[in-house]
Amino acid sequence: AAALYLLREDEEACYLFICNTGEDLREVEFNQGTHISRRTLAFPEVIIRGNGACKGAPLELDPATGEVWTTTSKKTAGGWEIRTSLPALGSRLFVIPKKRNVKAPARRLMTDTRAIALNPRAWSFTRTEPNVLVLDRPRYRFNGRRWQPADEILRVDTAARQAMSLPPRGGAMKQPWAREKSASPKRLKVELTYTFKVSALPAGSLHLALERPDAMRITVNGTPVAATPVGWWTDRSLHTVLLDPALLCRGRNEILLTVDYDEEHPGLESAFLLGDFGVRVDGTATTLTTLPAALKLGDWVPQGLPFYAGTIRYRTTVHRPRMRKKDRLLLRAPSYAGTAVRVLVDGCPAGIIAWEPNEVDITDLFTNSTAEVAIEVIGHRRNSHGPLHLTDLFPQWVGPAQFITTGDAWSDDYRLVPCGLLKAPELVVRR
Repeated sequence: AAALYLLREDEEACYLFICNTGEDLREVEFNQGTHISRRTLAFPEVIIRGNGACKGAPLELDPATGEVWTTTSKKTAGGWEIRTSLPALGSRLFVIPKKRNVKAPARRLMTDTRAIALNPRAWSFTRTEPNVLVLDRPRYRFNGRRWQPADEILRVDTAARQAMSLPPRGGAMKQPWAREKSASPKRLKVELTYTFKVSALPAGSLHLALERPDAMRITVNGTPVAATPVGWWTDRSLHTVLLDPALLCRGRNEILLTVDYDEEHPGLESAFLLGDFGVRVDGTATTLTTLPAALKLGDWVPQGLPFYAGTIRYRTTVHRPRMRKKDRLLLRAPSYAGTAVRVLVDGCPAGIIAWEPNEVDITDLFTNSTAEVAIEVIGHRRNSHGPLHLTDLFPQWVGPAQFITTGDAWSDDYRLVPCGLLKAPELVVRR
């Protein structure tokens, strides 16, 4: 079945949790799952029977708010019969007391009276992080020999290890900190040249995030840069090095990393240029552009943020709709691509949207005739950290093997997943 449950019991009550996976198991291949975007199976009417030994009427709990309600239920010869529903990816939590209990308030039945789409021509937005240009396809050479064509960095790492007669990195290898140190480790001078274009010079600070800056030398368009860490980005292993934006020029630009590679080195990984700029991707070619001043509804990837890995806060000013005294006002985000959505009204958090019905009550925060509504699409690291060249955008799972695929499973071009507000959010008046 598409629904899973967990039943627990103690001296006072039985506790039943039910969740809907949203999967239509008739369409799922053996040992294969369905991507969450396609888990849309819902159950408008669900009947739960059992717990005959419990005398108290079943209660439903909302873990997000702490509210407790009575359920639509009745006692039968076989036990309790609870009537409920399970939206796609929805869940229910019930408590069935063993003793007769004081009746909880009934859940209010409310009806949507109006839905007002929030769809300005363009949304003002702010980022929680700098924008990102991924550097993962360098030209390379070893020990000053001939330059090799650009290739993905993990493949370059494998070639470097082969040049030192070392096995490639893999799941069976010891991690660097667990290896016995060699008295005379093999060494290799690795030069990596990353090329990109600039159509608009970036404004503000510019950083390069990379692992082991202590084991390399950095030049930007031929000018040496001090490889001194000034901070870190996303993980403490990714150190940030300050770059002077004046080192960049319109047209073709190069960043050269000269790595002192030996068998104790943890391995070559992607580098990341961070700053206030836009990015355009064309196959394997990348260009720094002007950072967009506003965003349209839909995927933010083609709007100058293809590798962006943080959160985007969409902002707009909203007029309070006409409402009766007992009406409630909700903000609904019917379709988004990200890990979750956070809603704020005039800077005050209203709640998190992470599952159906994708809405949050904003009544008590909307105290004036107008308010700034902010809708934060909480991002993820998929488009910055990968896998970036896996043909399948939505694999069943991601492990080391998904970063080093071959054949039809590999794409030299970047494979990026959509992110952002995909459809217009709505103000919903509920009576």
